[in-house]
Amino acid sequence: MSTSPSEQSEGGVPLLSSPRTPPRWANDRLSIHGGDRKEEAGGYARSPFPNSEPEPRSYYGVRPPRPISDGEFLRSNFSSPDYACPAPIVAYNSTVLETIPAGSVAPPPAHPSTSRGYYSADNSKHGIEEMSKSIGNLNTTAHPDQQAAHFHVRIAHQRINGIIQGARRRADMPPQFAHQLEYELKETSQSLARVTLAIDKLSRHLEEKMVDCDRVQATAGLQAVEIERLRHDIDTARRETQSAETNSEELQKTYQDVLRSMEEQSKIDQEKIKMYEEQLNGKRHLFFAPASRDPREKTNGSNSTNRANTPTTGMTSVSHSSRMASPRIPFAVPPRPSSAFPGAGPRSSGSKPRSTPALRASYNNTGNGGHYKFEEPRPRYTSNELGSPVASGPSQALVAKASPEVEATIMHWQESFGKVFSMVHGWCSTYANQVKTDDAAQIQARAPRLWDYISDIIYPGRPESGASHAKYLLQEGSSRVYFVERLMLQYIINCMFAVEGWTEFREDVDSKLNALSQRLQSTELYKTFERQSIVDQIASHINIILMDPEFPSFRQRKENFHHQRLKTIVGPLMDSSASRSDAAYDLHNITVLVLQASANMFQSRQHIQFAWSNTCSKFSVESHAAKETVVDPVTLQMKQWRLKLVVTPLITLRDDRGLTAVPRRVLRSEVLVMN
Repeated sequence: MSTSPSEQSEGGVPLLSSPRTPPRWANDRLSIHGGDRKEEAGGYARSPFPNSEPEPRSYYGVRPPRPISDGEFLRSNFSSPDYACPAPIVAYNSTVLETIPAGSVAPPPAHPSTSRGYYSADNSKHGIEEMSKSIGNLNTTAHPDQQAAHFHVRIAHQRINGIIQGARRRADMPPQFAHQLEYELKETSQSLARVTLAIDKLSRHLEEKMVDCDRVQATAGLQAVEIERLRHDIDTARRETQSAETNSEELQKTYQDVLRSMEEQSKIDQEKIKMYEEQLNGKRHLFFAPASRDPREKTNGSNSTNRANTPTTGMTSVSHSSRMASPRIPFAVPPRPSSAFPGAGPRSSGSKPRSTPALRASYNNTGNGGHYKFEEPRPRYTSNELGSPVASGPSQALVAKASPEVEATIMHWQESFGKVFSMVHGWCSTYANQVKTDDAAQIQARAPRLWDYISDIIYPGRPESGASHAKYLLQEGSSRVYFVERLMLQYIINCMFAVEGWTEFREDVDSKLNALSQRLQSTELYKTFERQSIVDQIASHINIILMDPEFPSFRQRKENFHHQRLKTIVGPLMDSSASRSDAAYDLHNITVLVLQASANMFQSRQHIQFAWSNTCSKFSVESHAAKETVVDPVTLQMKQWRLKLVVTPLITLRDDRGLTAVPRRVLRSEVLVMN
């Protein structure tokens, strides 16, 4: 059976499954633009647009769907309830056009010639071909479903194009209906183009999701490997933890045993220390107890010692030794009789205890009634022979003298502190010796805190009295230099020769130094062992600071800090003609020297004390050294001269490492006196 040319493709492959009569409007060869009627053997008509190519007969080797008749096309496309026309378009009459509701479909332009060319044959053909070309460029690597969608959309575009061309060739079709139909078909074609774009976009989105899915799967695989590694690490850590816990329990038991033994040993050591302290205190009390002036006490003591050596006086020996370990009381009254002395017994009712004067008065009496035997006067025996015994006389107590080592230590500290005081006095004499009448007013106005510091030095707790006395000292030429020196030394002693001057190094060292300083201040003087332990700990911490690698930076920071503080104190009191740079340089040298002396003081493990006498207190030869006066110190003390200004402190040295706790004077306090 032969087929028409319209039913065969270029390669001879039949395109239609069975011969079918083309639509009646497809055989109409009339062109809307007046073209001649031309008939072909079959198939669709050539495009009525001028200079246009015939429609393609094949669709990239894919069999197209069979053509449908006019009635089938109209019934399938215009009878849908989604379409705006309420009735199927079968007959072209005016009543059908009037039934189209307003606003349901955008009306075409009334005059095609004045429109934007939307219904122009050339423009319409060009637009349809462009859309067909854009849709026809299929991606051969796309998904088969995407290619099938593109194929069906292209078929729909070609059918729409064929409908538009057939509608243009129908002369009996109303123009308004033709325009409306062409408009709707082109809108449908554009919608199909948008569907194609949406399909492509969806395809790209799916491809991205597939890539993301692959990436997620790869990440999940890596995470699974990491999870397995972490599980292995956790198991290893768990085993190590169990082993560590076992070792910790064993160590805990061992530590408990060690601590228990150390506590027991500590208790034993504490008991020994307590016993040694009691013995040491007893010896100290015996050493410092005043010697008795009564010779009979010595005789009785020697007799009791002799009797203690006999086998029958064991209890007396114990009582005597216990009595000797206690502080000795001077003999103001005769001692009571003891069973250790022969002839001793209870006193009769008529006898009364007599004091020493009564005993001396009994020498003139003829009888000794009422007296105890040890109260009887004993004759004095004198002999000129060498080595003869001599009766006991006045007390022969030894005066404790400093050893050469202590004397050398005192001389060292005298030189060290004397150098500091000399440098401070020289600085004040050079840069702050001119009297200025408005010094006090300017300091009160510009530096009120400095004025409070000055007033509190003179009379602590009495700022009004201190302010008036400070004005007097600043305006007097003989005392101004010494008063400025006192202001500097007060800061040096309180802030640089103190434990607080070595703080701000590290938090742990600072907390320990502050705690030790408070303990030392609250510990009584007679607890020499405890005080010396605190002093040793302070020296150890200061040594830690000095040996630390960060000490150079700490020293520089401290030098700058104290230098600035001293400049704040003496800056307003300097002479107007003094060189500020030279004064600052010399003041920095003083700061360096003071810090060096402070380090030596704390490293010596000796307790050095500084004491300031109160202003207007009485002059004392033992504690004070008068300046700017020619009066003898003994005369000043006898006439009770008063202190006008205390320039330097009284410095004493306490060494609690020995048996004696007597402070040694290092330097007297330099003072200005007034009558």
